[in-house]
Amino acid sequence: MRIQVYLLAFLFIAGCKDYDPQLNKVLIYGHGGLGFDGANAQHAPNSVSSIKDALDAYGLDGVELDIRFTREGEMLVYHDEFLETSTQCRGKVSSLSLEDIGECYFRKQFNNKYKDQVITIDSLITLVNSEYQDSYISLDIQGFEIPFVLDTIAGILNKKLEGFNSRERISVECRDGNFLFFLKRRNVKQMCYLISDIDTVGVRDVNGFGLDGIVGSFEVRNDTLEQDLRDSSKSIILYGQKLPNDYTRYNYANIDGVQVDNPILALKYLRNQ
Repeated sequence: MRIQVYLLAFLFIAGCKDYDPQLNKVLIYGHGGLGFDGANAQHAPNSVSSIKDALDAYGLDGVELDIRFTREGEMLVYHDEFLETSTQCRGKVSSLSLEDIGECYFRKQFNNKYKDQVITIDSLITLVNSEYQDSYISLDIQGFEIPFVLDTIAGILNKKLEGFNSRERISVECRDGNFLFFLKRRNVKQMCYLISDIDTVGVRDVNGFGLDGIVGSFEVRNDTLEQDLRDSSKSIILYGQKLPNDYTRYNYANIDGVQVDNPILALKYLRNQ
């Protein structure tokens, strides 16, 4: 009996010893809510159910959500270029108006039942303002194939962002530095992150466009450049890791957040839960 007690105590101490408390500073964002990993997600990415579970059931710090522009410059919380890939509706989002799109429902994971309605950014703003003002929301802008110049599109988005009560917790990310530059020119306090590899080109563009940070892959890292970004008060967010044992391979010293597709695995390593 005494041996068993000693063994349990040893395992407990060993488990605690492995956890680095500094990891607690790394924000955990659910990718599309609960993630795009079909083996783990219970709800369709970008759906209200996925957002709610990520923030309520798992207690993540925030969520990354996708935004697509409709033909007239309205916005859906939706990832794909075409509606038919994830809903019962059909058509290219950027070629349709909200009226054309109507009510579309996400295909439920693992079957062809349709439950959660695709929402607009206005509905997202209402949801966040009523329930999640303390959560971090990162909006990933997916494409600009609508009949407006980038500066005008930035103005349209900026007007919508004014509806968030806690705008300081709302960030915008995309692969187009010019768009982010125009958006930041509309509101210098708007947090704007460039989606790019953490390499010399990505760091150059973050600094050149006067952006707040970078969203880069777990797999393309450069310790020197990350330190340079940190010294310049730029934020670094990582994405693209799903396997449990791989979280332990990375250095998080200069990392501000991670976007994850499996919250259970992320919480286990980054929060010791």
